[in-house]
Amino acid sequence: WDTYRTLHPLYEIIAPDVERDVLRSLLRMRDDGGRIPRWPAASSYTGGMVGSPADHLFAGGYLKGIEGVDYDAFVDSVRARMADPASAEHRRDDEELYDTYGYVPSDLAGASVSNTLEYVYADASLALLMEALNEDAAGALRERAEGWRNLLHGGFFMPRMADGTFDTSQGPRDVNMNGGPFVEGNAWHYRFFAPHAGDEMVDAIGTEEFEAALIEFFENSSVGGAPSLAPVFPDEYYWHGNEPDIHAALLFHHVDRYDLVQYWVTQIRNELYGTGPEGLAGNDDGGTLSAWYVFSALGLYPIAGSDRYYIGRPLFPAMRVQSGDEQLTISAPGAEHDDLQFGGATLNGTDVERSIRHANLRGNLTFTD
Repeated sequence: WDTYRTLHPLYEIIAPDVERDVLRSLLRMRDDGGRIPRWPAASSYTGGMVGSPADHLFAGGYLKGIEGVDYDAFVDSVRARMADPASAEHRRDDEELYDTYGYVPSDLAGASVSNTLEYVYADASLALLMEALNEDAAGALRERAEGWRNLLHGGFFMPRMADGTFDTSQGPRDVNMNGGPFVEGNAWHYRFFAPHAGDEMVDAIGTEEFEAALIEFFENSSVGGAPSLAPVFPDEYYWHGNEPDIHAALLFHHVDRYDLVQYWVTQIRNELYGTGPEGLAGNDDGGTLSAWYVFSALGLYPIAGSDRYYIGRPLFPAMRVQSGDEQLTISAPGAEHDDLQFGGATLNGTDVERSIRHANLRGNLTFTD
């Protein structure tokens, strides 16, 4: 699941044919086994972890112009799932509960918060796909993509029961590794998990509160210098090794703190990566942590399921990315000095506002002081 969320845009930049073949393979597994797998491994569907990550893959692939894929066949599966949430062939786990309540009630199913937020995010990606295809389902999916609001309570996403009341019996730092509303995580790890709705989360929580929460999240973690047993044990705050929060540093863009985007991206690179036996902050999960590092080095970060990339903090003063006949040259004079803060970036002479569309990733991307 994490691999799909994070790694697939890397394929699209440097090897679009690989992305095409991954999507084709998922559709073939649907034809052979009855459903698009959540986490395939070799010839196994596994069913591991939670969510609906293939939705991001297909939406992102179409929006980025990956050709040679039968997107209509994928859309057929989405239509079937929306028409009959209990369908054994196309359903998500507890899809009928999510469809009925707008969230997965914690007293009726496990992994309730994690699955709700995953489905909400996936539906946001599907809404973008359906809008691009002029499909009528876009409106309903866009409405479902607002479902993160159904779990917002006291600035956190919290488990909610079928009667509408919130379950506050578990503290926000209590990590569930075997069962519970959060899958391999806690309320802090999932506090910012609406990657498609950064501005909306800020509006709902408040700018100062959101910024303060992000700062607390990082400063109280191992990457901020706080005592921690990570990666052997979960970090109760920012936990890079388990990935639901690995986009969090980029969310400082939504409170206009590009300086803190750069600071924490640099801290994560320096503190949680290395060349020795402990060079990764956890299981690479099919390349997720490595892909985060590659994108971080480029000064970009993909918003999975869309065609956008946040700007980050490059690692090298000059880089070149080749994709088919297109080339992107990245210039960041002084990037080798960690204490240098860039003031912004321009793409082919035009100022970048937070993010860049995939179709525009060509020419010259220049980070300026």
